[in-house]
Amino acid sequence: MKLSSLFQPQRWFLPLLCTVVLFSTSSCFNILERISLKKDGSGEYAMKVDLSEMMGMLMMFSGMGESEESETEDLATMQMDTLVRFADMPDSISQSWKHPDITSRAIVSMRMSGPDQEMWFNISMPFKKITEVDLFSEDMASGLGALGGPMEADRSDAAMFFPTAGKKQFEFKPGSFSRLKVPFDMGSEMVDSEELEMMKMMLGSSSYTVEYVFPGQVKKVSNSDYETDEDGKTVRATYNFLDLLDGKDDLGVDITYK
Repeated sequence: MKLSSLFQPQRWFLPLLCTVVLFSTSSCFNILERISLKKDGSGEYAMKVDLSEMMGMLMMFSGMGESEESETEDLATMQMDTLVRFADMPDSISQSWKHPDITSRAIVSMRMSGPDQEMWFNISMPFKKITEVDLFSEDMASGLGALGGPMEADRSDAAMFFPTAGKKQFEFKPGSFSRLKVPFDMGSEMVDSEELEMMKMMLGSSSYTVEYVFPGQVKKVSNSDYETDEDGKTVRATYNFLDLLDGKDDLGVDITYK
């Protein structure tokens, strides 16, 4: 199923995305955060959340209802490819944004495939300057909370994929890029200790990968956790999500390039 940008997201996409994110708080996921920079400091921000390991769990849960066989069969044969523009989001979501001129540029694509055991969503947003990424992250955290239901704005569910929202994360000068050492924050003060420990146990094998693509050859990278690709322009590091959450690792890095 392929839908155009005229698709009305409020009909079923948002409840589906809400359900996917809720399930992800109790299962393994892999995040890829990617920033592509141009010489003038503009570029594109993208975050892909791969939830494919959840498909088996969803199929198992779908077989617990009254219509077990039909529900399991529906998931096993499901094929969905969806594209939604943030500019088309309903007022119930967009009214929570503090920076609508920035956030409305974003696009979210989502794929669910039973036969391929594949489930992921990808959010991308072009930016004019790197500071817009911080503002976009802030709006995303509040926007997810505005979905309501099990995802409340003051709970960690809403901040799951944007744990540094509301903080300054990036700095840019021509030939120089920095990601500041900003601790992850999932609103743990709003979750009781038992629930937090259970969440950490379930997130134990989840990963968080950051990737930066520059317009010129990379000269120096300050953090040894990062590796430079053979193309000489791409820098990447992968962390255990729980280690970032516990403060054992951080994403901080200074990179210079030609």
